[in-house]
Amino acid sequence: MDAAIETCVGTYGGLDGLHANFAFMGDCDPSVAILELPLETYDETQRINARGFYLCTRAALPTLIERGGGSVVYTSSAAAHASSPAQVAYAMAKAAGHALMRHVATRYGEAGIRANTIAPAMTLHPTIEALVPTEMIEWARAAAAIKSRIGRPEDVAAMGALLLSDEGSYITGQVISVDGGTTMRP
Repeated sequence: MDAAIETCVGTYGGLDGLHANFAFMGDCDPSVAILELPLETYDETQRINARGFYLCTRAALPTLIERGGGSVVYTSSAAAHASSPAQVAYAMAKAAGHALMRHVATRYGEAGIRANTIAPAMTLHPTIEALVPTEMIEWARAAAAIKSRIGRPEDVAAMGALLLSDEGSYITGQVISVDGGTTMRP
């Protein structure tokens, strides 16, 4: 991350924002719960998802603060605030990202830093969609209020662009669901 930040500053003259958009879903087997989940899978899920966001934030914040502010956007998941009999490690890691986002928004708001989280439900690129069982896609479609399709990467990208832009400059400390109405929260 430090090298990526240095490359950005060297190439573009600064850093105005960071979108931490990645996930490890090693515990995606619906038959596996806390009692069956290997500790190694739990640890790897936390290392990539929770620690990964933490390390990205530590690398970007000093440069953003030095520049006078900026935006940090995290991609989470509907799993972080919805009940599920599976994906305990994934849901825990994504919920940890929400806490990190609130910390950054609160602690560094005075320095001009905004932090927000995008929480999508199932989001599939057409290439990956062909690999996902039809039953799983139909389950996601049925769970959403918008029934015509499931989420696409462009949906997350559009919200990320808003949150990173000047048009989103008064939005901070929020978890914004981009999930077709799969979750509806105040």
